[in-house]
Amino acid sequence: MVKLYVVDRYNRYRENHIVSLKTSKDITPIELSHLAMALFPDSVSDQGNYYFLSNSPYVNPTINIDWSFEFYRRARHPDKPSSWQCLYAWQHLDEALSFRSSNGSPGDPIYEIDTDQRNCHIADMILLDNPDLALIHTYRAELYWQGKTMPNHLLKGWRTQWEVLVPLPLTVGRQI
Repeated sequence: MVKLYVVDRYNRYRENHIVSLKTSKDITPIELSHLAMALFPDSVSDQGNYYFLSNSPYVNPTINIDWSFEFYRRARHPDKPSSWQCLYAWQHLDEALSFRSSNGSPGDPIYEIDTDQRNCHIADMILLDNPDLALIHTYRAELYWQGKTMPNHLLKGWRTQWEVLVPLPLTVGRQI
């Protein structure tokens, strides 16, 4: 077991809270409901609900990136956990604090979680920020799912930010 850290930007968790996959029973029309169940028979995480099942228009660049990385994973790395069935965590408290500082609010709680790291996937989340060509986007997806980062000879000064995809369900631990 390894201890990881989760930044709760949406105040969803509390100590000893069990985070599990969510089932959406109100997807209409029925054809879309059947497709969602065929793609994710075990259902999805909050991330998957927001970026895949919600009614958010498909014009948001973040949704496009999440969608393309998820379907790339299905095609090339089906052994990796789905980003839409995971919780995102950090290996070190200082990484969680840094993420909260840049992507959250100072009051967002941070929780510990204990998990078996063999079931997780560690990836450089900076690879998700891609304003480039489709081929480069695909290369970034490949690196992400391989657990690698951008080679320095391709892009000097690349900074990494390693996130951990933790499959659900899991139990939230102590608040830091």
